[in-house]
Amino acid sequence: MSTAHEAVIWRCIIWGCLAWIAYGLVELILSASTQMWRAPQVVIPGWQWRLIAMLMGAYAAIGIVTGAVVGLLIRVVKRYQVPGAARTAATLTIALGFFTNLIAGPDFRGPVLVALAVSFLLVVSLIRALMSERFKRVRFLASPWTASLLLLGAPWSLHEALNLETSRFVRVVLPEFVLVAIIIFAVLGHRIWRGRPATILGQAALALAISAAFVVVTRLTSGIGVPEAGIGSGVPASTAKPNIVLISMDTVRADHTSLYGYDRDTTPHLREWAASATLYARAIATSDFTLPTHASMFTGMYPEWHGAFYDGTNIRVLPLDRLTLADVLGSHGYWTAESAANHLYLAGWTNLTKGFRFAKNERPVVLKPKSFHLRRVAHRLLSLVMDMTTLDRLSLAAEDVGARGAFLLDRAKASGSPFFLFLNYMDAHEPYLPGPPFDTRFSDQDPRFTRPVEPDRWVTLERKPLSASERSFTISQYDGAIAAEDENIALLINKLKELGVYDNTLIIVTSDHGEAFGERNLLQHGQGVVYEDLVHVPLIVKYPGQQAGRRSDELISQVDLMPLALALAGIPASPGLQGSNLLELGNDPNRVVYSSATGLAGFARGSRRFKGTRRAIISGSLKLITWTEGPPELYDLASDPEEKYNLYTPGNTQAKELSLRLDEWVATLPHQRPSHSELDPATRERLKSLGYVQ
Repeated sequence: MSTAHEAVIWRCIIWGCLAWIAYGLVELILSASTQMWRAPQVVIPGWQWRLIAMLMGAYAAIGIVTGAVVGLLIRVVKRYQVPGAARTAATLTIALGFFTNLIAGPDFRGPVLVALAVSFLLVVSLIRALMSERFKRVRFLASPWTASLLLLGAPWSLHEALNLETSRFVRVVLPEFVLVAIIIFAVLGHRIWRGRPATILGQAALALAISAAFVVVTRLTSGIGVPEAGIGSGVPASTAKPNIVLISMDTVRADHTSLYGYDRDTTPHLREWAASATLYARAIATSDFTLPTHASMFTGMYPEWHGAFYDGTNIRVLPLDRLTLADVLGSHGYWTAESAANHLYLAGWTNLTKGFRFAKNERPVVLKPKSFHLRRVAHRLLSLVMDMTTLDRLSLAAEDVGARGAFLLDRAKASGSPFFLFLNYMDAHEPYLPGPPFDTRFSDQDPRFTRPVEPDRWVTLERKPLSASERSFTISQYDGAIAAEDENIALLINKLKELGVYDNTLIIVTSDHGEAFGERNLLQHGQGVVYEDLVHVPLIVKYPGQQAGRRSDELISQVDLMPLALALAGIPASPGLQGSNLLELGNDPNRVVYSSATGLAGFARGSRRFKGTRRAIISGSLKLITWTEGPPELYDLASDPEEKYNLYTPGNTQAKELSLRLDEWVATLPHQRPSHSELDPATRERLKSLGYVQ
């Protein structure tokens, strides 16, 4: 092979690498920038940057291979005399790959149809430019930056227009406008730089500059600093008051933690820590999904009273005049802050962040590829050698929440005031994507399954129950996610000790609700059921100054957490609290707790069993469940904790007594005021994707 031929091949390889990296950068910037502009989404330091680096490496590898192939083809057909042949050929591989990826994909609607048309025209134009001098006027398309913008610009703009629910006119005109704008700027640039052919060093420098700018911008937007004005509490307070840390392990059911005897050691650190804290064995959630249960923790009220719940038609938000724990503590000199991984319900639109002087509610940019992204190809290639399911993660990982918690603790200590810190972990929420090593800690899955059960499987569960392999794999990932949270909570507890504030801190670790894995052909949560796997939650409390461990079998509700915190802070109880101070409960045989749930919109459309409202009353070991669409159920949790044997009969005396008390409670339900909360398009789209709204 001659030196000239070798040089052509090497130029094609280098240009191929640069061209595909350019495409990857354009794809990343377009998808990330719109997400960051539309909602509090950021590129997360750590695991997400590692994913981006791996994706860019995959693009570079594809470019090297395709560059070598086209280099050989150019040598065979002797087209290397055409000016810029190597760069044109490298860009052609992107257009061909883009077109092929669309043809092989399952989706041929909207943005994909636009992308097909653009990519086909671009392929034809580049082939003609490569084959003949007569078509040199279209060689401005040979720039990988121009080609990538043309390929992605139209489908990207149409996709965004659909997400924003714009008019049909905008959806029709916007893609054409974007294409024309790109072509105009490309032609102008080509004319300005005429006579200055693109060089490999110049393109490499441009790619580095764009990469650096993207990194700088994303790092700035993902900063977790607290404004200096927010550090001081603004109200004098005695530092003798205890600090309060409330940690919510989203979607963690009690019987999947080794704290409660689970056969897998999912919570070794919390189990060890509980030896110097109080473990409550019978903590009951007020409902079966995030919004009403967290609102109960924050207000000391049951859902129908605090007003943040699903009423069968609408998702109601917390009324602005409802006092929260953060409101009350903040008005008494506490420095209040929160960081939540659940970016959907623990967000400003629900008013659950009300009262926090600093609220950090963000989520990672979505790296999961759209149907018109070549990222699907890079994803598949990387999946051959490593687990790429982390690409699907839509919320902060436990390590991210832990890092933000540690940062906020430093700021809290610096404030000089007692503090209230709320943290929410979400790893154990569907789609259950714990990072290594937790993804394989309990893994015993069938190798045919590579990810948890698809999110909408609940629809078909009655006629197609989970297989043993599906259930085993899903639970292994769920348990691994709990273990990831356990380790990071332990780090946070150690941080409190390092800062010297541990002894004078009330620490509450609990969950908002549980999760179903095929029991009674139920899957996940939010389906309007109040069985134990959905409402029995872990609760560990370390009281200020506590050193010895204790176990309590008292019946506890989430509404009891606010009265406890206020009592220890020396603050009078707010009007209307329905909970009790845990330290004053005793063993009251007449104590009852309640739970209620209404099937969310998406579930209710799937089956009659998700319709209506279920309410539970628990007294002693007995639990009565009523349902507006069906017969009651009665269980003795002492002998039947899994609720397998329904003891209800119309003449059952115990059932009658519980039913009477439940009826009296329901009769006092307050009249609900209309809930007005305009959802932004991004939030509405997320709710729709999860089946929460129609």
